[in-house]
Amino acid sequence: MKSYEEALEIDFNKLEENWKDHSKDFMFWAEKWANAVADKDKLKEHLKVRTAEKEKEIRYEFARNPPKGMKVTEGLINSTLATDEDLIKLRNEVIDAHRDVDLFSSAKAAFEARKQALTGLTSLWIGSYYSTPNAPKEYKEGANDVVGKKRNEEHRKTINKGNARLKRRKKNE
Repeated sequence: MKSYEEALEIDFNKLEENWKDHSKDFMFWAEKWANAVADKDKLKEHLKVRTAEKEKEIRYEFARNPPKGMKVTEGLINSTLATDEDLIKLRNEVIDAHRDVDLFSSAKAAFEARKQALTGLTSLWIGSYYSTPNAPKEYKEGANDVVGKKRNEEHRKTINKGNARLKRRKKNE
């Protein structure tokens, strides 16, 4: 499947294909979003379970071998959990999963915007917006007057140049 950037592109010359593919593309990316949400939720649960298991291990270890000169407190247990390499890795995976959910959520929203753009472009096409220009009568007349004046001016200049040449010939004869 193409990337969401490619799927979001609109080719005005192929509006019917854009419309035909739109719902399929939207569903593909909506499914990716739903899967990303499920993956994120599974990772969060896994992190929760692993954190509880690690906490049990830490409490058991502290009970068996209490740290010398330190009192075992919730703060000590929490800081030990916060610095555990396995849990850090899992927390980073949850953060990445959140990013994926946000990205696919944005892709879904972009497809909604694409639908609005396709609707607008289709309406413009139906309304002949992209057809041959057809200006109102008063603008055509004004344009014709301007073009006519310019044409008349150019015609006068040509006649004057021709007359000047004739006068020079007559003088030289």
